[in-house]
Amino acid sequence: MIELVTGSSATAECADSSNSSSDTNSSARGSAAASASRPKRLKITKEVAAAADRVKLTSRGAHHVFSAIAADQGVLSPSTSSIRRHRKVLRKETAESAVKDYRNQVQEHDAVLILHWDGKLLPGSESQGHVDCLAIVVTSPSLEGEKLLAIPALPSGTGEAMASKVEETIRHWKFEDRVGGLCFDTTASNTGVHAGCCTLLEQKLGRPLLNLACRHHVMELILASAFKATFSDATSGPDVQLFKRFQKKWPTLIKANATIINDPRLADHDEWKRTTLEALAKAAATTRDDYKELAELTAKAIKVPTTFRKPGAHHYARWMAKAITCSR
Repeated sequence: MIELVTGSSATAECADSSNSSSDTNSSARGSAAASASRPKRLKITKEVAAAADRVKLTSRGAHHVFSAIAADQGVLSPSTSSIRRHRKVLRKETAESAVKDYRNQVQEHDAVLILHWDGKLLPGSESQGHVDCLAIVVTSPSLEGEKLLAIPALPSGTGEAMASKVEETIRHWKFEDRVGGLCFDTTASNTGVHAGCCTLLEQKLGRPLLNLACRHHVMELILASAFKATFSDATSGPDVQLFKRFQKKWPTLIKANATIINDPRLADHDEWKRTTLEALAKAAATTRDDYKELAELTAKAIKVPTTFRKPGAHHYARWMAKAITCSR
């Protein structure tokens, strides 16, 4: 809500409001000025500031909104600079409160934390373009959900740069003694023996930690090895040429009466088929995009009716394309 404030509180919160001109006859009008009420002014509450941040409303845009509201109610509106300062103060208070609350929750449950991090290109200022940032998250078996700790910008993508930012973040939250494991993708900057982020974090914290490589990236390595063994390792660019030809031929293929692979080994494993179908149905209902399509195609391989989607991207970086396109 937007509150109305008067008197000294309005003056203190809106320091840039215009000062009244000095009056040579102030002594004569002193009693009248003291009795007259000061004009009311809109006050920005924490809820209003949070809503403005959520919809990415600039301070100048918020000033236009508040000015319209103030004119309707016959009161004064805070200036753009006052709005900016007030929002910065409320953001700081909200962040400090979130840190304190989650820290108390971790201590209350005596939780052991699993530390996750991953790089992401995010839009920066007009002069910077896109900036390489590092999302740092913690989870725990003792707590529900996950907690985003920070998304700092990286000066470089090296293991040392990532380890420094991760250490700085967990020390700010005072979780250095709570971290028991690391979850990461299988890149050299993370898994390097000497300069990888995992190795450097263990050195900075002074103890070994449980390394939990992302299961998706582990499966990527297994799938890439199986694909290379079956289709050779010859590459002529970023795309899988076999999949590229398959995509071009897709409109001419008859997909209505597709023949399902009849593997006699599945006939003697009814219980396995039942449990697998249950797991695939759950995966198809709770996942999206590539994971959902792979679950549906796997179910079709054991004689569950489904539809075929048009082939998508087929470059080597999209590792699930190997499993999805081969299943088609």
